[in-house]
Amino acid sequence: MKLESTFVFEQGENNWWIASLLEIEDTCSQDKTIAEARENALDATRDLTLVAARLWINAINQLTNLYEIK
Repeated sequence: MKLESTFVFEQGENNWWIASLLEIEDTCSQDKTIAEARENALDATRDLTLVAARLWINAINQLTNLYEIK
């Protein structure tokens, strides 16, 4: 499955670049170049996706155990 992400780049203090992800409020990353800020933001997005998937799997397992679904 391919998911699309929209990043906005702004130049911050000391000429660092800030990459904000539009699809998830209050998410951003920064680095000295746009390319590095983009890579950091992609890494953070991948990590966030993995955490969300693990939380979803845990919730399903808990519901399965609660209702004794087999």
